[in-house]
Amino acid sequence: MTSGVGSGIAIFVNEHLTLHLTYKLAEQCSNNQAEQFAIVKALENLQNYGHLREGQRSAVIHTDSKITLDATANPRNHLNLVEQIREGVRRLEKDNWTIHFTWVKAHNSNVGNELADQLAKIAANSVEGETAYSKIPKSAVIKRIQEVGELEWQKEWNASTKGEITKSFFPDVGDRKSK
Repeated sequence: MTSGVGSGIAIFVNEHLTLHLTYKLAEQCSNNQAEQFAIVKALENLQNYGHLREGQRSAVIHTDSKITLDATANPRNHLNLVEQIREGVRRLEKDNWTIHFTWVKAHNSNVGNELADQLAKIAANSVEGETAYSKIPKSAVIKRIQEVGELEWQKEWNASTKGEITKSFFPDVGDRKSK
């Protein structure tokens, strides 16, 4: 979202909506982090359903993020949120839960996924409330460093008295980099 990043969770029991949650993330967080954070929080909230009998302690987590599913399946991926997902699953399995993950196509009339997307948008657009997650991904830091470097390069390019003919062809460093 241009206004921010949010996560939404919809928990259904026997096809009845029992809980919906929204979380605002820091603006620099990625969509992947938002998807992963939602799963972490869904797993945490499943612990509140410990009153269910053992045979009923089964949950299916639907996500439209293949990246998140691939990340959690990759034992070499040790990103913070991915590790939190794995730990949440282990914790629930110790309490006799069975957890399954499925991929659902985004915007394909899946009621739970559509509701979760709406909740994420509400959270992203919210100006009130605290930020629930603020660990900025490495990629965002690298991008920001590159942007600052390019701005500095442009200042030096503009201030230089040399290369006037070259400057007439390439007045903007960013445009030159893309050609």
